[in-house]
Amino acid sequence: MDVTTERLTLHPLTRDEAVARADANIPADERWGTGYPVVDQRSALTSFVEMWDEVGDTRPFGVYDVCERETGTQVGGVAFFGPPSKDGVVEFGYGLVPGARGRGYAKEAVSEALRIARDAGARTVKATTTPDNIASQAVMLRAGMREVRRAGRLVYFQVDFDRV
Repeated sequence: MDVTTERLTLHPLTRDEAVARADANIPADERWGTGYPVVDQRSALTSFVEMWDEVGDTRPFGVYDVCERETGTQVGGVAFFGPPSKDGVVEFGYGLVPGARGRGYAKEAVSEALRIARDAGARTVKATTTPDNIASQAVMLRAGMREVRRAGRLVYFQVDFDRV
């Protein structure tokens, strides 16, 4: 089921939708922003299809299109890298096409992804970025994540949800 925020719709992809997007096959009834799907998203889509074939549907811990509600244009994606581990840890990534950046969409999409994970029982959500990607670091901080370490070419972020 689609999830809506103030300005975005996050659409959880089916296996067939993920295959079409990974192959950049644009359905006639969809509007894709220039550069969609972003390069990193294509690899996430391929991994999602492989995971689906191996273990089945993992939604809500799957891949989501990020669409502008006003225009219906796909402008990016959020991808969980599988369901939470036994101790409740899940990892995700996100990306937006260049034309959608700088509008607060990333923070809105990341915040919603964190809510989805929390509501589905995740205890900890993790993500990484590169040290030079200051914008992504700022997005994760604004969405409530914290930087936990830097190692090599990655900066690690996470948020922990308190459970009673």
